[in-house]
Amino acid sequence: MKTLFISIFSLVTLLSFGQEMTKEERKKIKKMSVDEVAAVIKNLESKSNDLKKCSTEKDEMQLLMNNMSNELNSNKAEMDSLKKLLIVQKEQQEKQVLEEANSNPIKEKTGLYFKVQLGAYNQYRAKGLGKSEIETEMVENQIKYVLGYFTKINKAEEFRDELKKLGLSDAWVVCYKDGKRISQEAAELEGVNFKK
Repeated sequence: MKTLFISIFSLVTLLSFGQEMTKEERKKIKKMSVDEVAAVIKNLESKSNDLKKCSTEKDEMQLLMNNMSNELNSNKAEMDSLKKLLIVQKEQQEKQVLEEANSNPIKEKTGLYFKVQLGAYNQYRAKGLGKSEIETEMVENQIKYVLGYFTKINKAEEFRDELKKLGLSDAWVVCYKDGKRISQEAAELEGVNFKK
């Protein structure tokens, strides 16, 4: 009796699905044994469970993607804010360096003397030097870094050569007279012989 009930229930269930089936498919189901009908129902239930599981996983993945998208947007906004802050800090630092260079003129010294220029830049480049013997001066809208004080050209050139050995390939000797920077040509007119 129980088997007959299950068969009838199974057949009714299949027939309700069968509304979308063709006549031939319905005839095929009617000819099935109880065990075959039970197997088909079990297969349909398994597929239904698989679809529910896929749907749940899809919803979870969508939620995860939404969370990741929100986090990405938050990170982008924070990065944009940090970039703006970095630009402002860099501008303030460059302004401060230029002000220091303009307010710190070459020490008043008389006669002909020499220094070694380490480099010339449009922007501040000597990060991390802090207080040192390196002087900055503004010449033709460029910040120039100079080091040392020599009254003899050969000593300045020796110092320049040592700096080049240390990797400062742009180092070169610059000339001053009575506290003002002068060209090499002007220094040669003063009797200075530069080593080539």
